[in-house]
Amino acid sequence: MIPRILAVLLLGLVYILMLGSLDPRDLLVGVIVGGLLIWWQTRGHPAEPLTFPDFARRAVAFVPFVLAVFWTIVTGTWQMSLVVLRLRPSDRGGIIVVPMGERSPSAVVIQGLMETLSPGSVLIDLDWSERLMLIHIMDATDPTGAVRGRQQFYERFQRAVFP
Repeated sequence: MIPRILAVLLLGLVYILMLGSLDPRDLLVGVIVGGLLIWWQTRGHPAEPLTFPDFARRAVAFVPFVLAVFWTIVTGTWQMSLVVLRLRPSDRGGIIVVPMGERSPSAVVIQGLMETLSPGSVLIDLDWSERLMLIHIMDATDPTGAVRGRQQFYERFQRAVFP
């Protein structure tokens, strides 16, 4: 039960960090949305036991994860600004197929949330039978590189927090 509560609080924290707001009402909305995501993802599944060393490792890894998500949002905002200002063509968009690989259902949900938070990309669909994520990105000129970048992000930052 405690790991789920901590996950909800961490998702609320990520939400207010993405908004750039310290308003308690925004934190409340983030916690409610995080709680709904955790409830939806874990309904019918018992809570996984989380030992203190595992929790400490995840808590330490959470800081670089949040910074990496923030950087992704900053770079996505920059790229979208270039498209909006017509300094970069807007006809490069497309859908990429990202394999879920070893990601847990929770990690897939977090990946989808990150894709939607970052300007220039949005999660379109999840194919659980094939274990694929369909993501629309603004610049699909190098789909292999885009998929590779998402896999590297998972391995480097997300896996340690949300395996």
